[in-house]
Amino acid sequence: MDLALLFLRVTLAILMLGHGTQKLFGWFKGPGLQGEYKFLQSLRLRPVWVWMLLAIGSEVGGALLFALGFIHPLGALSFIATMLMAAITFNWPRYWGNKGGIEYNLLYMIPAIVEGIAGPGKYSLDAVLGISLPEPVTFLAGLVLVVLTIGLCLVTRSPKVAVSTRE
Repeated sequence: MDLALLFLRVTLAILMLGHGTQKLFGWFKGPGLQGEYKFLQSLRLRPVWVWMLLAIGSEVGGALLFALGFIHPLGALSFIATMLMAAITFNWPRYWGNKGGIEYNLLYMIPAIVEGIAGPGKYSLDAVLGISLPEPVTFLAGLVLVVLTIGLCLVTRSPKVAVSTRE
């Protein structure tokens, strides 16, 4: 079981790290900081730079925490936050990934939830350093914080611009 958790953490973290570095550095044909700023601006998020830093920090920093099994469950919560936010603001209501839907988001969130519940296992930095945050309280409180933060983002969005329908 511990080896399976290690494999899950490392492979998922590598993918998320690539996702985050596309935004941070423009690697892998990503948008870079300017492109990410414009994209989040198109989603009407404000202040854009705050949400951009949170998104990139959650993806890059969360991937490192998740891969190492360090300060569990913060890495899992960062994946859940990032993907839930993307699902709500960009992908919803479509489902299938080839249609730009939430399938992709779920493929990150579900294993992160599993790891968040199961813990990082004995092949983790937490196990080596003897770090153990109270479970399941930390994970559940983190989920509440994720939902509240996303709610804050949604209520502070710029209003939609009304489209004129003059004939």
